[in-house]
Amino acid sequence: MNDQTSKNIIEQLEKRLQRIEQDEKKKRWFHLPSTILGITICSVFLAILSYADTPSSISRTDFKSGTVISSSAINSQFNTVYSAVNELLGKIQAVGNSLNITGNPAVTGNMSVSGTLSGGTISSDSYKIPQRDYKIIIKTNTTNPTYQVDITADFLTVYDSNNITKVLSNVSSTVDITVSGANGLDTGSEAANSWYYIWVIWNGTTTASLLSASSTVPTMPSGYTHNRLVGVVHNTGTDFLPFIQQDNHVIVPKDEAGNTPGMYVLRAFSSDTTLTGTDISTYVPPIVIALSLVIDVVGNTSVSGCFLSFNNNQANEYMAAYSGSSDNYSAVLHDIEYGSTNLYSRSHGGGSGGINIHLRGYVYRLF
Repeated sequence: MNDQTSKNIIEQLEKRLQRIEQDEKKKRWFHLPSTILGITICSVFLAILSYADTPSSISRTDFKSGTVISSSAINSQFNTVYSAVNELLGKIQAVGNSLNITGNPAVTGNMSVSGTLSGGTISSDSYKIPQRDYKIIIKTNTTNPTYQVDITADFLTVYDSNNITKVLSNVSSTVDITVSGANGLDTGSEAANSWYYIWVIWNGTTTASLLSASSTVPTMPSGYTHNRLVGVVHNTGTDFLPFIQQDNHVIVPKDEAGNTPGMYVLRAFSSDTTLTGTDISTYVPPIVIALSLVIDVVGNTSVSGCFLSFNNNQANEYMAAYSGSSDNYSAVLHDIEYGSTNLYSRSHGGGSGGINIHLRGYVYRLF
């Protein structure tokens, strides 16, 4: 073996030795975090054991605040720590590469959850996104129109006191003012010249309806938790005023005497030249936002129009004007913004002819 060959072998051995030393260093450093963690855990338990072994009559000085902690306080604190650690250890379970914590801890504040639900179910009703309220039809009952109202809807969302929703489907209910409780009057007895608000209610199983003098907080029958205001009906004395409602729109089918043109007469007058107020609260509910009116001119051709206002101000009048000279001329004013229970009106053109203001319908915002 020559000198060069010997030199090469020595260099190879030195390189192998360096690699072995480097590998050993890596192994030693790889275990360093575990060693530190182990020392820390042992120190904590040794401290607890030392703490537990402290005679019950000895007090200690808190090394952070400098205050003296009595022996009874020390024992109480240790017992609290010991119980909490013991309970936690009892709840930790090793499952594969994961740690599971069992039990039912109380959680306060907000909790953000991500990932995949593993096991368990969520009620189909609990987090359902409400479907749009759809095809709500409300009207006085065909057979008993003076004391019953029919309510139907394809979909209707009702609410509890915490605004938790429930979507009802295929709603069909008849509410009767001569009945008390569910499908009747919520409280008290039938009152004359009163508006009764129509509610749909739900008790977790059954859908029913309710009449109430309150438009905000009806008296709920026992067991019923959810409700929804859907309409309103006027009780004149012993009779309901007939109406037909689709969603937010109400059509008045006939006047109180059943006469044509099929609308309640709000005011009949001839030639008022100044605005005169008429109380229309019997025919128009408080929750209305707009009205539709029919203006009839009858008898004399010299009356050519009508002015309307809800605030007794001519600067804010609506006008229905008539051309030509024929009698019994009509015009329709749609969606007049409702302002108060008084409707102010005056004629245009004078003369001895009559003007009748009929209520054709109204709109409120419930859906």
